[in-house]
Amino acid sequence: MDLKPIKRLTFRLDYTLNPVRLPEGDFDTRLGSARAPISITPNLIWYHRVQYDNVSDTLGYDSRFIWQFRPGANLFIVLNQNIDRENSHLTWLESELTVKVNISFRFRHH
Repeated sequence: MDLKPIKRLTFRLDYTLNPVRLPEGDFDTRLGSARAPISITPNLIWYHRVQYDNVSDTLGYDSRFIWQFRPGANLFIVLNQNIDRENSHLTWLESELTVKVNISFRFRHH
């Protein structure tokens, strides 16, 4: 399901059910996620996603800041966090911050 309340903001909800059948036993995996990309400008996007799965019983969050500072050149700042839901309390298991610059070079061969 997608919802676009204003021009630069979109909410998306997803749910996936996968029945798994194995000789050792059957189980179902359930994956739910909510996403919210915010287009600040055409070259600057801030993207959020929260995701839960029943197998690991963890909640994942990632936030991505993507800036195209010139054509073919992007800066990515990504924060990933995994959160455990133990005894109705939230416990941060890990956090990771990544910064990446991607630049494309084009060469003309005569």
